[in-house]
Amino acid sequence: MTQNNLIRSWKINQLVGPEGGDKFFLNQSQSIWGNFIEFKSNGTFVSWYSADCGNDCFTTNLGKYQIINVHYIRLIITKSSQDGECEKFEKSFNRDLGLYQISNVAHGIDLIKFDE
Repeated sequence: MTQNNLIRSWKINQLVGPEGGDKFFLNQSQSIWGNFIEFKSNGTFVSWYSADCGNDCFTTNLGKYQIINVHYIRLIITKSSQDGECEKFEKSFNRDLGLYQISNVAHGIDLIKFDE
């Protein structure tokens, strides 16, 4: 995996947030609703939730990423915010979620937590 292959918006099975996660599945769904992540060329990412109505809780998480090599990526959360029909908040972090192994799978990419 190179940075150029990663830079775009992806549909993701769950938000990348302060809690981390053991496995993220990224795909190129055409849906505009659900959980997403966008990797940017400057080494940052944004992970957010969208829905077709405004009566929901909308979470957005910001972070940094570093591609270690073609097999591993490091994810760091820097900010989390929430808005909508829920408790609103904005928190800053510098939480290293650790290394994730990058696996190309049918219809997408798996990022699987790697125990360092």
